[in-house]
Amino acid sequence: MIGDTPRTILLIDDDATMHDLARAHLEKSGYTLISAYNAHAGLQAVLAHRPDLVLLDFMMPEMDGEKAFYELTHNPAYRAVSETPVIMLTARGGDELLKTTLLERGVSAYLLKPFGLRELTNVIENVFIIHDIRLRNQQLRAEVELTRDHLELIMRTAPIGIFSTDDIGRIEHANHVLARLLDFENPKDLRHRVIAEDERLRDTFLRTAVARVLTGKKPWKVHYFHYIKHADRRRVLNIHCVPVKKSSEEIEGVVGVVEDVTETHKRDEQLQMLTTIGLALQSIIDLDDLLHLILTGITAGPALGFTRAMIFLADNSGQHLVGKMAVGPVNAKEAEEIWKTFEREHLSLEDFLEKYGKRRPATPSRLDLIVREQIIPLGIQDSDFVRQILLKHTYRGLPNRLDHPSCKKVFRALQLEDFVAVPLIAKDRLKGVIVADNRFSTQTVASDLISLLELFASQAAQALEKADAYRRLELEKRKLEHAYEQLQTTHDRLVHAERLATIGNMAAHVAHEIRNPLVTIGGFARSLNRQLHDHESARNITSVIVEEVIRLEKILANVLDFSKLPKPSLQLADLNQQAAEVCNLLRDEAREKRVEIRMNLAPGLPKMWIDTIQINQLLVNLVRNGIQAMKTGGLLEVRTLLWSKRFARITVRDTGSGIPHEIIEDVFKPFFTTKAYGTGLGLAICRQIVNDHGGEISVQSSPGEGTIFTIDLPLEKTSPEEKFETTFINDNSTPDSPLLIT
Repeated sequence: MIGDTPRTILLIDDDATMHDLARAHLEKSGYTLISAYNAHAGLQAVLAHRPDLVLLDFMMPEMDGEKAFYELTHNPAYRAVSETPVIMLTARGGDELLKTTLLERGVSAYLLKPFGLRELTNVIENVFIIHDIRLRNQQLRAEVELTRDHLELIMRTAPIGIFSTDDIGRIEHANHVLARLLDFENPKDLRHRVIAEDERLRDTFLRTAVARVLTGKKPWKVHYFHYIKHADRRRVLNIHCVPVKKSSEEIEGVVGVVEDVTETHKRDEQLQMLTTIGLALQSIIDLDDLLHLILTGITAGPALGFTRAMIFLADNSGQHLVGKMAVGPVNAKEAEEIWKTFEREHLSLEDFLEKYGKRRPATPSRLDLIVREQIIPLGIQDSDFVRQILLKHTYRGLPNRLDHPSCKKVFRALQLEDFVAVPLIAKDRLKGVIVADNRFSTQTVASDLISLLELFASQAAQALEKADAYRRLELEKRKLEHAYEQLQTTHDRLVHAERLATIGNMAAHVAHEIRNPLVTIGGFARSLNRQLHDHESARNITSVIVEEVIRLEKILANVLDFSKLPKPSLQLADLNQQAAEVCNLLRDEAREKRVEIRMNLAPGLPKMWIDTIQINQLLVNLVRNGIQAMKTGGLLEVRTLLWSKRFARITVRDTGSGIPHEIIEDVFKPFFTTKAYGTGLGLAICRQIVNDHGGEISVQSSPGEGTIFTIDLPLEKTSPEEKFETTFINDNSTPDSPLLIT
């Protein structure tokens, strides 16, 4: 019995007594007995009851047991029950041939009559045991076949290489993936090859893996094993091998799997590369430095590895792509020299970017100069290149591909045939285009490389947008700083003007109060001087009184001029003419002091709105001060130039003793003077005149080297508070023959 279910036995015998005896004994033993009294009824009972065992009598009328067994095992009608175990019961003792024949035909047992009931039970139990074993073996064989088929399916369809070897490294099994990795067409060609001895296998990764396991007697696992399959093909493999051991712990073979992760590893490296370059881009703000780093990343061997790369940026109007920079050779010889240098250095990506990406060459390359001359109009209608770029799509340039003549002209100038152009898009706006190719190289522009360049272009565009934002922010900062400086200057002017007004009012009042008594004193002193003809000593005294009164009158006149300086009466006048008149006026005075006056007047200086009288007074004061500063003679230069779009500049330079640093800040203050008989108002009046014209005056001086006064005057009518123009004209020109006055 199996479990709690009693087994069913079918007895086919024409002897009723046999049925009674068998039932009594077998049911007592836990079996269920079904009776059939002839062969036909027995066969039907087999179909109807599906017994676990059949007791079949050999000698029966109509159909004996031998025919019934044949019918059971060969007739398709009984196929479902043909495996039912049968014990043949017979009274033909001594017929060994019959016994042998029946056993060979599949009878489970042969029992001779008469037999004891215990003997019957033992035979039945043995038959059940043997039958169960046979069924289990069949199940095991089926499972083994199923497992083998499943393993064969795995071996055939698995995307990884699978193999097994014996204890000396002889290949027993291998699949197609492994065969392809080892350059074999059919995995059957690998079988029975001893890896260490085979010429095609002994230098492969397979020998390394199997040898590690057989010698180390433990599993061997490695990630990213680099295997050079051919001179131009490298594979990256993950390998995992384990030993197959007997019960005695002896190794009887190796089983292993090999995964080709070249593409995965390549993508990982590419993402790492993009991250590395992206971090480098974030650290650069200057536009030219950033462009150079972008191009270096595109052409770096450890990165994208293009031979040449160029960048075009959209101009402010958005109507043109203007060539900005390029990296790469212009001919095969130059390319070979560059590659040899890189091969010798063998730098990592970080080191490569540090050495070549973050340091721009001192002079532009020939390719760089050619690119800077190129302009691509974006307004042309029948250009596939322009259309793709404006649609923000990548353009694939191929030899003999037709396009607009304007584009073809640029392509020819840059020797672009097989190339790719990727737009730089930031905030959904076209910022420019990256153009790259592999000219002078045998490598083609592969699709995966284009995809990588597109990812990189996205990073580059964001970096350019960041740099542009920083530039705009820096410009706004400078504007604010300039505005603050101008505000501070205006504030200082207002404070200074207020102080001057106070000083002027006070000076006017004091001068008025002093002037009347001084006039009286002067008048009587002159009258007394005329009357003392014979008293020489008294006349000398009155002469001194007269001279001092005259000096005091001049001082009072200067004070009154300063306090009552009128606002300028502006008119269109020639600044060069004013400068020339002053120089001519003071030439005799300069000659007496052995001073050479040189005029360097800018030709074509436009007329400007000035008060000619005040400007004349300004220049006389400055030129005269310069002459007086050169005690032993020297050179005084008066120069004019167009300083900006809105300002003209006058400089008065002498080669005198100079002004000490500790007092140079005080020279424009009223009543400050270093002269024995000076009023200290000359430069203060100069500054007031310049301020009233909306200009600036400044001084530079070094003791022993001379002094330079610089005046910037507006060309148009303006107020003293108006800000200066920030865009200046470079002054690189000087007259061929300056005007000389001696």
